[in-house]
Amino acid sequence: MTLDTEAAALRRANAELRQRLDEAFEQQTATAEVLEVINNSPGELAPVFGAMLEKALGLCHAAFGVLWTFDGAQSHAVALHGVPPAFAEFLTRAPHPVGPGNAISRMLAGEPVVHIVDVADDQAYRSGDPLRRALVELGGGHTLLAVPLRKDNAYLGYFVIYRREVRPFSDKQIALLQSFAAQAVIAMENARLITETREALEQQTATAAILQVINSSPGDLTPVFDAILEKAHTLCGAAHGAFVTFDGESFRTVALLGMPEKFADLLRQPSRPIAAAERRLLQGERHVHVLDVAAQEPLSITHRGAIDAGVRTLLMVPLRKDDTLLGYITAHRIEVRPFADNQIALLENFAAQAVIAIENARLLTEIRTARDAAEAAYRDLKTAQASLIQAEKMASLGQLTAGIAHEIKNPLNFVNNFADLSVELLDELKETAAPAIAALDETRRAAIDETITLLTGNLDKIAEHGRRADSIVKGMLDHSRGTTGERREVDLNALVEEALNLAYHGARGRDQSFNITLERDYDPGLAPIRLVPQDISRALINLIGNGFYAAARRQRDGAGPDFRPTLRVTTRDLGDAVTVRVRDNGVGIAAEIRDKLFQPFFTTKPTGEGTGLGLSISYEIVVQQHGGTIEFDSRVGEFTEFAVRLPRIG
Repeated sequence: MTLDTEAAALRRANAELRQRLDEAFEQQTATAEVLEVINNSPGELAPVFGAMLEKALGLCHAAFGVLWTFDGAQSHAVALHGVPPAFAEFLTRAPHPVGPGNAISRMLAGEPVVHIVDVADDQAYRSGDPLRRALVELGGGHTLLAVPLRKDNAYLGYFVIYRREVRPFSDKQIALLQSFAAQAVIAMENARLITETREALEQQTATAAILQVINSSPGDLTPVFDAILEKAHTLCGAAHGAFVTFDGESFRTVALLGMPEKFADLLRQPSRPIAAAERRLLQGERHVHVLDVAAQEPLSITHRGAIDAGVRTLLMVPLRKDDTLLGYITAHRIEVRPFADNQIALLENFAAQAVIAIENARLLTEIRTARDAAEAAYRDLKTAQASLIQAEKMASLGQLTAGIAHEIKNPLNFVNNFADLSVELLDELKETAAPAIAALDETRRAAIDETITLLTGNLDKIAEHGRRADSIVKGMLDHSRGTTGERREVDLNALVEEALNLAYHGARGRDQSFNITLERDYDPGLAPIRLVPQDISRALINLIGNGFYAAARRQRDGAGPDFRPTLRVTTRDLGDAVTVRVRDNGVGIAAEIRDKLFQPFFTTKPTGEGTGLGLSISYEIVVQQHGGTIEFDSRVGEFTEFAVRLPRIG
């Protein structure tokens, strides 16, 4: 070998080495650029696939290329580069099935690479495979190189590049495309993991939001149902749906989201028949997933309404507690597209939360009911206790009054008896002394007659007032009798008049100078009312007596020469109740003591003039014993008016 020959061989070797180095550098640069795109686009596959196709076509000297994904039944063209428009439209028009002998079926069978030098001379083209025919006739492609996308022997799709001329790809180019396919698998796996992480985070966030609504709305299920529907349909990609409860006999729609109004009205009907899908839930199915509602036979009223509303795919997830169906959540899609397993699981999770919310609401309702019952029992117990205390007070007061009345009655009987006897003795004296008196002169006879007449008149007055006092004592004895608490029909006007007279004579008995103008305004049409007369009489006497005291005190405190103490009593029939009003023109009630007015032993009277029990006892009689009310209005220095309202009880 000559020196020139050796030099030429060395130059060729250097050129080949330089070419290999350039190619390796280009491949490394392309790989680095693709990896940079993967890093800059986490979870986004479109820019990654686009960069891979661009680099692969440039390094492999191909005219155009496609990246396909596989869903288990069909292939989808998800990225295209340099593809002629007519062929691109064919590829993206619809998914493509696995055909006999085509590249997809061969890679599914396990071939690591599909390399066809001339597609037009291949069996798949001659047998009329649609994809192979379109490649030649619409894309003008002839040489094909396809490498599968695999992860753990699972077929995910494939990478394919085409040349318009018949020229095979080199081993290096095949290896380069396999390298890009491996990177595509990594990018797809990263995107899957990121998507799953993002979905899990969204689901956790949604779950936390729903739990927050449950916690902030104890016992109120409406916001909980609305929140569950909103989150479920956002994360599951549903167009609209409903939340339905079941009471053991019928289904009731309690919440709707995005539902057309006509279909919503149908679902809200309380008497709508149970749909076939609902019966499946009643039979215990885990969930009902209808891929195409329009393909169901026979069609129920609800299904027809769903079809009219545009519903195609339907998912119903039940709410169950201990195998008892409480209702369901439904999600609708207006296209035929099944819900993924993770979306079904998410809806089941929301259904479990809804069951918790329903159970919490039930328990809270039971607790509130039990609390209300306990409070009612406590109120009844307090009322009974107050009635016992009031009855004991009344019994003690009655015993005291009866004792006093009996002590008064004995000497009063002597007064009345001796007054009658003195009249009789005076008459006998007149008859016996008549002859002697007739013998006297006219002046002395007139004086004796005048004296006898005066004595007779005084004895008549004593007898009259004795009888009046006896009547008062009898009234006191009637009111002092221990009451059995039995109600009876009473003429309230007569009862008020009797109480007014008793209170008046009681005040006159304590102070002979006491005087007051009494005004009566009784309802003439007042019908009898059932009550305990002795107790109501006591209450009225207390109110009237306080009115007497207030008016007299204002007079004593210098109200002026024109002031006239007055007390007015009014009765009115209200149909279901009656009212008695006692109004005086006395000193009035100061604002700072009004809240204490009905408290036991509270009094504004000087020591020795009041016990502080009168208004307290009156309040217990009217309010606690008879279920009525006592209200008052007052203006200091002008008036006080008590209004007693007594309900009619059959």
